[in-house]
Amino acid sequence: MFQFFSSLLYHKFFKIKRYSLVKSSYE
Repeated sequence: MFQFFSSLLYHKFFKIKRYSLVKSSYE
């Protein structure tokens, strides 16, 4: 259960990080 939650959190963080990276490159 904890592993599932941590992986979910990791994917969420990665997605946000990637989104901000793409956003900054488009500006």
